[in-house]
Amino acid sequence: MKGGIRMTGQELNVTLKNAMDVIAEKALKLYSLSESATILLISQSENTTFLIEELDSSRYILRIGRYGYHTSEDISEELLWMSEVKTNTMLTIPDVIPTITGEEVAVVKHPYAPKYYTCVLFTFIEGHEPTIENVTGLIDKFELLGEITATLHKNVKAWERSTTLNRFTWDYEALIGENARLGAWKEAPGLTSEMKLILMKTCETIKKRLDAYGKTADRYGLIH
Repeated sequence: MKGGIRMTGQELNVTLKNAMDVIAEKALKLYSLSESATILLISQSENTTFLIEELDSSRYILRIGRYGYHTSEDISEELLWMSEVKTNTMLTIPDVIPTITGEEVAVVKHPYAPKYYTCVLFTFIEGHEPTIENVTGLIDKFELLGEITATLHKNVKAWERSTTLNRFTWDYEALIGENARLGAWKEAPGLTSEMKLILMKTCETIKKRLDAYGKTADRYGLIH
């Protein structure tokens, strides 16, 4: 694509970031987008997220899943849940843009390794990240987050598919336990001994409160 990433033979030994750029470029060829669409990396964590912009200023979000993290079927079920939430709540949910051949989940091969990545293209929703400088505004955002979570919880309780949908469990152990799915928080760069001590005490408090709260059907389900 004219607005995409160009690579030379000397760049075959690419970093993960470069590889994701190439995968994004290959993925966009599967959609009804122009060759002049630009690709901008927004973030890279468990997913790699790109902003896609057309010459007419139309914008989209391309999400590339981490290799081996979710199957195409897992992603399809996640999108099914998003559709349910969009249809039956007032929450703002992006639309999924299907490929030229009608698939919601595209699968793209890594350019230099026998790996395949799931890709999903979404409509763009305006927004911004809260800043710690605006403490009052940050508190307001957490109150809004609580309202959104409550809405999702209410929706899940009424949705028949919620008990059979294939989705990771994000409880204490999966998030910050000894065998956390995304790795040990204690190994995060930049943590001092003092920080670790504070966080360890915080984790102990969180675990006690969650254990006391329990996992009965009226308070624990798909959204967790």
